[in-house]
Amino acid sequence: MIFSNGLDDKVRDGTKTQTRRLVKSGDSYVAGYFDGVIYRVERNGKRKWRTGRTYAIQPKRGKKGNGRFRITNIRIEPLQAITEADAIAEGVRKLYRCPQWLPGEAIKSFIELWDSIHKKPGTRWEDNPEVWVLEIEYVGSL
Repeated sequence: MIFSNGLDDKVRDGTKTQTRRLVKSGDSYVAGYFDGVIYRVERNGKRKWRTGRTYAIQPKRGKKGNGRFRITNIRIEPLQAITEADAIAEGVRKLYRCPQWLPGEAIKSFIELWDSIHKKPGTRWEDNPEVWVLEIEYVGSL
């Protein structure tokens, strides 16, 4: 999975433990019958992501992986449902020179990051698209 803007380093050092990916046409999920927990995402019937499985960390498209992570949980939500804690788990940078996060700072930083990556209409923060929230943990080098 591609993590641009230096976010691959944040996955490897454990400061990025969530990633949001756009829900695309043809995406669906498989959830547990009794608990409703999403354990697999598919696109057009083919597995895209699955909890418990490991994936390569790629710094750019076509670049060699530099580590592996495991998906520990999957959920779907509108992009703007992100909380301050979620934004920090996304590995965003601090905007102000304060030892602690200021109220709203992490979300503001996340919005800047998101909009720098997603420029097409329907994908920007203001469009509030549906996203897959993948909770992840670093498991080691390749």
